[in-house]
Amino acid sequence: ISIRGVSTNGDSRPLILVDGNVVEGKGQQLQVSSTPVAVGDRNSACWSEDGNITTPECNHADDSRFDTVFPSSGPAVVTRYIHSKFLNSYNVSASVSSDNLTTTEGPYEFIAKAISIVPSEGVDGSDSNQVAGRPYPFRLKIRGKENGNGNMLNCHIIKETADIDVTFSNSVLPVTSNENIEIKKETNGWAEANRTLSVAFVNGVAGGDESQADGSLKARLNDAGKAKLTVSANIQDKTFTTSEQFYFRPFTAALCDQSSVLPSYTDEFNGAYLASGTDFNAYLKAVNWIKGLDTGLYGDGVPDYDNPSLVCSKAVTPSYITHSEGMAQLSLAAQLNYPLSGGIGVITADGYPIANFSKEVTSENKNASTKMNWNEVGTLGFDVFQNNYFNRSGFTIPSTFSKVGRFYPAYFSITTTEWDYPEEQGSTDGVYVYMGQNFTNVDFQAMSYSASGTDTINYGSFDESLKAWFSLVGEHATRLNITTADLDASHWGSGALWQVSNLNHAVVWSRLNDSTLAGNITTKPDGPFNMSGNTSSITTALGLEISGADPVSFDATSFDPAVIEQELLSQPDVRYGRMVLDSVGGSIGSDVNVPLRVEYWNGNAFVLSNKDDASKFEGEKHCKQTVWPDPTQSSSTLLKGSNTVAQGSDVTHLVADASDSTLREQVRFWLRLASTSPQRGEANVDCEPDYLDQPWLQFNWRGKGDEDPSTVVTFGIYRGNDRVIFRGESNIIGTSN
Repeated sequence: ISIRGVSTNGDSRPLILVDGNVVEGKGQQLQVSSTPVAVGDRNSACWSEDGNITTPECNHADDSRFDTVFPSSGPAVVTRYIHSKFLNSYNVSASVSSDNLTTTEGPYEFIAKAISIVPSEGVDGSDSNQVAGRPYPFRLKIRGKENGNGNMLNCHIIKETADIDVTFSNSVLPVTSNENIEIKKETNGWAEANRTLSVAFVNGVAGGDESQADGSLKARLNDAGKAKLTVSANIQDKTFTTSEQFYFRPFTAALCDQSSVLPSYTDEFNGAYLASGTDFNAYLKAVNWIKGLDTGLYGDGVPDYDNPSLVCSKAVTPSYITHSEGMAQLSLAAQLNYPLSGGIGVITADGYPIANFSKEVTSENKNASTKMNWNEVGTLGFDVFQNNYFNRSGFTIPSTFSKVGRFYPAYFSITTTEWDYPEEQGSTDGVYVYMGQNFTNVDFQAMSYSASGTDTINYGSFDESLKAWFSLVGEHATRLNITTADLDASHWGSGALWQVSNLNHAVVWSRLNDSTLAGNITTKPDGPFNMSGNTSSITTALGLEISGADPVSFDATSFDPAVIEQELLSQPDVRYGRMVLDSVGGSIGSDVNVPLRVEYWNGNAFVLSNKDDASKFEGEKHCKQTVWPDPTQSSSTLLKGSNTVAQGSDVTHLVADASDSTLREQVRFWLRLASTSPQRGEANVDCEPDYLDQPWLQFNWRGKGDEDPSTVVTFGIYRGNDRVIFRGESNIIGTSN
C-alpha cells in the first residue's frame, strides 16, 4: 500500500491511496489517519471526498481519520482530500488490516497563501463603508486559500502568539486631501498608516479572534473620500501583501450660518429673524463624525438626534468635493415647522425651486454660501443630504434637521377703506354723515406681504401675540370713537387679510365740545370735513399706525426707520348739523303749520342741508311749556304730524293743534330728538316719554347746552277772518325763538 500526494491547492490536498502497484480491488477495508508532525500538537486535519468541506470545524480527533473500502473490482485506488485550517504539517498513515498492510507518508505541509484585512463596524450595510473621523476596528488574518472549491475553512497559524512586523501604507482620493488613514494599536496614539508596526498574532489573527474584532487595532480617516489601506508581512519567509478599499462619507449635513446655527425661533415673542421674501445666505455643511451625537463605542455613523448648533459649529469635511471617483452633491428638502396649519409657499436656493435644487460641492465652492429665499412667513425646517455617495447603494449622508425662522411679513398695506353713510344723505346710498350720527359701517382692510409682493398666507395662523395691530392716527382721529381694541390683532383672518368688520352702526364722529353749561353738554360747530366742492372744508389725513412683536412697516424698503403710518384710502365727509323749527302764530282756534328744516355748518354759517332726504320728525314726540297766559296751567294744545324731510325741509306736515277754538295762548314745543335735553329739567315742561333718536341734530339754542329744536306757537295773534291783530298782552313774547 502507498500514499501519493498531488499538487497542493490552498488548504486542501488531494491524496491517492494505492494498494501496491495498483492491483485489482477486492473491497478491502482501508483505515486512514492524519497526525501533526509536532509532538503534542492536538490540532487536526480533516478529510473530504471531493475537496468541498461544508463545516468550519476541523479540529477534532474524529475529523483526522476515516474508514473506507477499496473498489470490489477495477484498480485498487481511493482518492480523498485532506484539509487543514492551520498552517501545519501532517503525516498520513494508511492500513489494510485484512492484508496486514501499513504505511506512513509525509510530512504534508499547509502553508500560508495570503494575509487579509478584515474591517468591522461599517455603516450603511457594508464594512467597507465608513464615516469621516470615526474610528473603526479591523483585524489582520493570515490565511490559506479561502473559500476555494466550496471550502469554508479559514486557515491560521497553530503556533503560539507571535509578533510579526507589518508594514502599513495608504492612498487617499482625492489626491488633494491632506489626510492619511491613521492606525491605532492598543493604547498607543494615532499614527499615519505609513509605517511598520510589530503586531501580535494569536492563532493567525491580529486585532481580535476568528469571529470578532477586539478593538486593539483601529483605523480612521479624518476626511471623506476613497482610500486604500495596504499591509505587507513576511510569513514563513514569504512576503504577503494585501489591500482593502474603504469609502468614507461625512457624518451628517445641515443648513447653517457660516460658523453657527441659523436663527431658529418659532413663537417666541422676540423671535424675529428676517422679512419674508428677503434673500439670506446659508451654508450647506457636511461635517466629520461627532462622538457626542453617536452613542456607543463606535456608534452607527448616524446622529442619534438633531443638534444643529453643534453640527454647524464644526468645520466642513475637507475633501467632501466632487473628484474623479465620485460626485459630492447635496440636496435640500424643507417642511413648514410653524405655523402648523400654514403652507410651504415658494422656497428657492440660488434662484431654483428647492424641489429641483442640488448643489455640487467642488474645491472652489465648498465654503461658499447658498442664496436662499422664502416668500412666506413662519419657521422652516430643512434637511440636507446626499443619497448613494460614490454611487454606492444606501451609502447616504444623513441630515441633521435644522430650523430657520421666524420670518415675518416684509410690509403691510391698507387695501380697503370704506365709510358707509346713512342712505338718502346726499345720494341714495349716502355721501356724508352728521357729527354725532352713526356711520352705517366702517370697513378697514390691510394685507401682509413678502418683499416680492406676494400675500403671506401663513400670517393669519400666527399666535395672536405675534400678529400686528393698528391704531387710528391723524389730527382729528380722536373725533372718531374707534379705539385700539377695535383695530387689534384679533381681526386677522386665516390668511394675509386683516379686516375690521364689526363696526356696523358703531362709529361716530363726535361733535367738538365747547363747554358744559348747567351740567349739559355743549358743542360748537366746526368743519365741514372732506366735503367736496366746499372751499372752507377741512381735509383730514386720517391713517393707521401699525405695531407688532416683529418688525412692521408699511414700506417694504424701510425697516430702519420703519414706516409705521399709512393714510387711509379715503377720508370721511362729516358735517355739523342741526334741525330748526320756525316760531309761528295763527288765529284763535286754528291749527298752525310749523316749518322745519335741517341745516349744516359750511365753515362760515349754517345753510340748508338741501341734499338731506333722510332726517325724520314726529310731532307726537315732544315736550310742551305754556308761556302765556299762565305757565302753571297747561292746555290741550299739542304738536303732531310726522314725515321725512325733502331736500332738507318740510313746511306742511308738522302741525301745532289748537284743540280749543276759543283759547288764546302762547306755547313752546320741543321736538324730542334724544333722551336728554336741557328743557327736561325746567319748570312747567311736560314731555312725552318717547323720542326720535337723532341727537346729532340738537343745538345750543338758548345758551343752556345742546337741546332739542323748539318752536313758540302763538294761538290768537289775530282775530279770525278779519285778521284784526290783538293788542299786545303783558308777558307775551315775540314770534321768534
